[in-house]
Amino acid sequence: MCVINILLFADFQSSSFDLDAMDLVNLREKAAARGYSVEELPGDGNHMLEAVVDQLLLHSKNGNYNARVVRDICVDFLRQHTKDPLNILRGDSEWNDYLAAMAVEKTNGDERLLYAIANAFQQIIEVVDSNSLSSTVIRPTSSSKHEVFTTLYLGKYGCEKYVSLHPTTGKVCYILKDNCILCSSYMHFECKWTAI
Repeated sequence: MCVINILLFADFQSSSFDLDAMDLVNLREKAAARGYSVEELPGDGNHMLEAVVDQLLLHSKNGNYNARVVRDICVDFLRQHTKDPLNILRGDSEWNDYLAAMAVEKTNGDERLLYAIANAFQQIIEVVDSNSLSSTVIRPTSSSKHEVFTTLYLGKYGCEKYVSLHPTTGKVCYILKDNCILCSSYMHFECKWTAI
C-alpha cells in the first residue's frame, strides 16, 4: 500500500512538472507572437512580486523597488481601502485574515494584490496567461480620464507562476484613456519606439 502511494505521488509530481513545462512553452510562444520574451525570476512564493518589481524597474531605473517594499505598499493600500475589491470574501474577519496572510513574505499574490499594485503604483497590468485566449488587464480605478499610463506586462503559467515579459523590439506601449483613433472603444494602445 505504501509503495503504491509513493508511486502515485511520484507520478503526480512528474506530471505536474511536465504540465508546468508545457505551459511555460505555450506562454513563451504567446509572448513571442506579441513581441515579448519571458524573463523568469527568482522568488520563492514571491514570483508575482518579483515579476512586478522587474517591470517597475524597466520603466523607472531610479526606483528603489524590491518584493518586500511592493508587498508592504500593496497591503497598506488594501488596508486603507478596507474592502475586498473582488467582493468574494464574506466579511471583516475574512478580509483581516486575508490581509494578515498577504503581509507575510513568500505568500503568493493573487488578483487582489494585482488590483492593489495597479492602484498603488498607478500602472496598468496586463497578464498573458498560457491557458487563456485573451489576456487579463487590470486598470487603476482612481485615475484621471486623460492620464497616460505605462503597462506592466506579466505572464502566468502553471499553478499561478508569474514571470516578467520584456519587449524584444524596443517597443514601449502606453495606454490612453480617451481620443481613440485606432478603434471605437474608449481604450487603445499607442506604441512608442525607443532604442535599446
